[in-house]
Amino acid sequence: PPEFDEKKEAVQVIARDAVGNTSFASMYYRVANRRYRPRKNELSTEKLEKIVANLYPSFLSDQAKHTGQAAVEYIPAVRAEEFVERFRVLVEEYPGIVESVLKPLFAKPSESRLWNDRFSRPCGRRVVLNFGDTLTYELDSSSVGRRRIGGFTYRQSRGASVAATNRGKVVYAGRLGAKGNTIVLDHGFGLATLYSHLKDINRLEGDKVDQGEEIATSGSSGLAFYPQLGFEFRLHGLPVRPAEWWDENWLRGHIEDKIASAKTLLGIKSRKTP
Repeated sequence: PPEFDEKKEAVQVIARDAVGNTSFASMYYRVANRRYRPRKNELSTEKLEKIVANLYPSFLSDQAKHTGQAAVEYIPAVRAEEFVERFRVLVEEYPGIVESVLKPLFAKPSESRLWNDRFSRPCGRRVVLNFGDTLTYELDSSSVGRRRIGGFTYRQSRGASVAATNRGKVVYAGRLGAKGNTIVLDHGFGLATLYSHLKDINRLEGDKVDQGEEIATSGSSGLAFYPQLGFEFRLHGLPVRPAEWWDENWLRGHIEDKIASAKTLLGIKSRKTP
C-alpha cells in the first residue's frame, strides 16, 4: 500500500491452523519507494453543493448503521460554511465507513485460485488519477478536503462498458457510500478487484464471471464530478498497485513461479488453471 513505511512495518508470513495455533516467519522482500503525486481538483460552488445535496443524506444513513445509533435528521444546508464542512466530511470521513462495509468481504476470500494469467485493464487508458496520488479538493484556492487514491481513476463516457479484468466471483454489487454504485470481484487467494462510480451493475452477488465479460457501465455515482470508473486491486483488503498485475513478466516471476515452487515442495502436481 502507498503508506507502507519500511522503518516501522514489516512483511511476514503467518500460518494458523484450525484451532488457532499461529506461527510467524520473516521473508525477503524489497519495497520500491515511489513518489506519489499531489493532485488538485478546483471545484465550483455549484458542483460542491450538488454533491453535498446528493450524497450527504446517504452519509447520515450509513453512519447510523455503522455506529448502531439512530440516524440524524437530515436538514438541507443553507450557508456556504455548512456546504464546505459537509463536503469535507464526505471526503475524509465517509471512506472509513465504506471500509467497514468492505472488511467482512475481504476477511473470507475464496481459498481456490479463480484468476487465470495476467489481468486485463477494465477499460481504456485515459487515466486521470493514479494509485497513491493525494487529491486535494479546492474551492476558491482553499482546501476543502483531501484523500489518497487507492487505485486508478479513468475518465469515461457515461454508460461505457466495464469488463471484468479476470475470472472471479461477485461478492458485492450495490451502492457503497462515496464510491457510488460498486461491484467487487473475488479472484481467490485474498485478491479482489473493485469497480466504482458505476451507472448500472449488470451482475448479482454470487455470479461467476469470466475475463472480459461486461459487468457494469460507467457513470458518476457517489463522490464523482464527471463520468468515470474507479478501479482498485485489493490484497487481503489492502489497496495495492494495479500495474504489476497487468505485467505478464512480473506476474510470472512473483506469483506463478512461487506457486509452482510451493507445489513442488509439497509434492502437488502442478497444472495450468483452466
